[in-house]
Amino acid sequence: MDENRPHADGRRHRQAAVRRHGRYTAPRGGVRLQSVSRGRRLSEFQVSAGALAGVLKAVSLVVERKTTIPILSHVLLAANEQGLSVSATNLDMQMDATCRLVAPPSSPLSFTIDPRAPLAAIVNLPRDWPVKVSLRDDGSAAIAWEWGEMRLLTLPASDFPAMKTGEALAGFEVADGGLKPLDDVRLCLSTEETRYYLNGVFLDRTQEGEVLLVATDGHRLGAARTGWEASAGDGNAFKVIAPYRFCAVWSSAFRRKAHRFEFIAGEGAGAFVKYVRIATDALTVTSKIIDSTFPEWRCVVPSDRGRCVVVAREALVQGLNAATRFCRAVGKTRSASTTFHYEDGRAFLTVAQEGQSLDLDIGAARGPDGFWFGVNAPYLTYAAQRMEGDELTLAQADFGSPLVLWSDKAEFVVMPLRTEAPAKKQLKQAA
Repeated sequence: MDENRPHADGRRHRQAAVRRHGRYTAPRGGVRLQSVSRGRRLSEFQVSAGALAGVLKAVSLVVERKTTIPILSHVLLAANEQGLSVSATNLDMQMDATCRLVAPPSSPLSFTIDPRAPLAAIVNLPRDWPVKVSLRDDGSAAIAWEWGEMRLLTLPASDFPAMKTGEALAGFEVADGGLKPLDDVRLCLSTEETRYYLNGVFLDRTQEGEVLLVATDGHRLGAARTGWEASAGDGNAFKVIAPYRFCAVWSSAFRRKAHRFEFIAGEGAGAFVKYVRIATDALTVTSKIIDSTFPEWRCVVPSDRGRCVVVAREALVQGLNAATRFCRAVGKTRSASTTFHYEDGRAFLTVAQEGQSLDLDIGAARGPDGFWFGVNAPYLTYAAQRMEGDELTLAQADFGSPLVLWSDKAEFVVMPLRTEAPAKKQLKQAA
């Protein structure tokens, strides 16, 4: 009998199941994924499938997908009697997650693996299912559950570039669900590498000790009051720039967790801040700061707001969205140059692209006749959507100066665009 016959029959059976049902479910105790090498088991620990999938999924936010350094695509697993620790790094940021073990190893062990394959295999298992993780003397690792086993290649734990930091200089506490100020300003930051000091969120502090978050890309600026009370420490410790990727992880991984934000000194750097850290009981993220000086943003925010107009916020957002869609449908550029015009108690938006135009009546408003300005519609939309209340105040010091939107908790500055002066409008609001 042909030795390859059972394997061929099994392969045909799986292919037929996929054609018939769209998927193939492995029988319990049936399929095992194994490498040719079968090394002797050195040490083993047991963890629930939900806990292991949770820590692998958390640290995967930092794992590099496209890298020429193999260790950066791996995560470090370290298990002992206290539990399991999983770490990932991209050399600029490191994330550490911990979880409890069902059965600890007989002796401490640590190794690195690529997290993508095991995460895909166990993410759909019942959360309370036990999963055994073992290290073999041939350098491979095995992850086994009730009806399956996976063998993985490893790299030495000593090759993992752990981040070395100093002591915490200052910090503040963030409550559960308290990241709205970060979400308000995060998309205002720049991604252009020529002005790298704008590639992050600037953390500032008021004289009363409240933390401020500021971001700008040169065309718009957002500044948000957070309500986070900073602990005692050097005031300059708070004047740091947190990189945009760190802010993205901060917003996604800690949205529903109360946590502490700390300013960390570098190893042997004395009292100079080199790192920022976010920490909970089970999850920690440490990142290098952008080592540069943020522009003096308070000089950009106009203090004179004499020319202002009050409009309905929802009507303005709907009109700006319509102007943006029109520009992107008929224009050849991503810019959505739009003219805002107030006249005879009503507000209008005008867009002209490629010889075509759109005029919108966005409803009743209050302000001085002849008030108008040009603006990039998506920038003003972003700021207006983050304001609160039914009405919105748009202010300028004088014609051509930056446009300001503000509330008790946030301020946004949008730079104007050069557009043609609007003609007198005769539009009437639709019934």
